[in-house]
Amino acid sequence: MGAETLALAALTGASAGFKAYGESKAQGYAAAAAERDAMVAKTQAAQTDTQLREELNRTLSRVSTIRASSNVGLDSPTTGAVLDEQRRIADRERQIRVGSLDMQAAAKRDEADFRRASANMALYGGGLDAVTGMAKIGYGGMKPSGSS
Repeated sequence: MGAETLALAALTGASAGFKAYGESKAQGYAAAAAERDAMVAKTQAAQTDTQLREELNRTLSRVSTIRASSNVGLDSPTTGAVLDEQRRIADRERQIRVGSLDMQAAAKRDEADFRRASANMALYGGGLDAVTGMAKIGYGGMKPSGSS
């Protein structure tokens, strides 16, 4: 096996290794970005939950104030029905919006896990590419002279 064949095998292996390393780093970066996006979505879910609960409390206070100013008691069946309906509507909206943000966070966490696994597989695949590439070149250089 000549020096040229060895140099070619070394360059092929190094090239495959650097390519795998670059792909691994890119996937690692994408995993970190997805993890940050998941944290943002989780934070937005908590903020949305708090904001909608505060909004419900303001709405219930306004309804109670209006009913009281109309000389309707807070223990009135219609007041109770109005307040219950406001709670039902607000809770439904809050659950939908917070649930949606929670699903986004979960999807981003899943993406981050996938990207981390992809980063590892890129390194393994690159290592195998390097070894097989060098083996092919090395095997080709070991053929007896006169054969094709």
